[in-house]
Amino acid sequence: MKTDLSSCRLNSYAEIETVRQRTGNEKFRRYRELVYSLLYSLPEGGLFDICEKVRQENRAVFIKLACLYIAETKGNCSIEFSNDYSRIRGIASFNRYQSETAGAKRKAKFLAGGKRKHPP
Repeated sequence: MKTDLSSCRLNSYAEIETVRQRTGNEKFRRYRELVYSLLYSLPEGGLFDICEKVRQENRAVFIKLACLYIAETKGNCSIEFSNDYSRIRGIASFNRYQSETAGAKRKAKFLAGGKRKHPP
């Protein structure tokens, strides 16, 4: 049976400030960057099991930072929580789709011998 971590979700930004004050600015910044990097790189369809990969004492902060990541990307991010907040899944997002589509178009044009436009 999975652990229900939904009580760890972010309810207000004041919770982030409390964590920042408790851990210190530098340690907080490093951990936030680590979490954001992990979430940004989670592939579509990929699963991240919080209970397996995050130490128990860090789970609440990890989940709050993941919630903040979603809020800061204004909901246009590429992750979603399971109902019990024990797992995060990579999903398709408009930005991910747009980036992959643009990259594929550039590659196809290059392979077809299309000329690149250079700025003046």
